[in-house]
Amino acid sequence: MRLAEFDGLPPSYGFVAMMPQWDFLQFLAEKGRKYRSSSCSWGAEVVGLLRDGWQVLGAVSRTHDGPRNRAPLTVGADGRHSTVRALAGLTRRDIGAPIDVLWFE
Repeated sequence: MRLAEFDGLPPSYGFVAMMPQWDFLQFLAEKGRKYRSSSCSWGAEVVGLLRDGWQVLGAVSRTHDGPRNRAPLTVGADGRHSTVRALAGLTRRDIGAPIDVLWFE
């Protein structure tokens, strides 16, 4: 049974990895721990984005530790109906698939 068609995706490294969202978030957090300046705010509520023109500089969020702001990398892991994506002005293309695809190079 063919589950997906990825022929149109040109992977730089010759493979496509698939993993559940929770595992992917754990993977990102684990890799980030290697950097002293890295921090992870589980359960943070993003209420806005910091911008310089079109460039996003970080997220304005509420956490149990208080507000957080500037970050060189912000991962909006808030799912299919993402507040972060909407605030950034990014659109979602719904093709009726039961999974989401994250593609970056």
